[in-house]
Amino acid sequence: MKKVVSAAIYQIIQFDNEEEFQNYISKLQQNHQKYILVQKMKHPDDKVEIKIMKQYNNNKFIEGGMEA
Repeated sequence: MKKVVSAAIYQIIQFDNEEEFQNYISKLQQNHQKYILVQKMKHPDDKVEIKIMKQYNNNKFIEGGMEA
């Protein structure tokens, strides 16, 4: 029988502005979801693009990450 020991999902996400990004991070923290913010880029048109590794479902997070 197989068992998922730990898991994470890696995403590149673009937000329309800084506020939308902050709301997203706040929601992760409120849900006690572990994550690592790998990179954050601000574009001239105020869009914010991030690379993030976050806990997948309720599995143990591979890298440990940040906890709220």
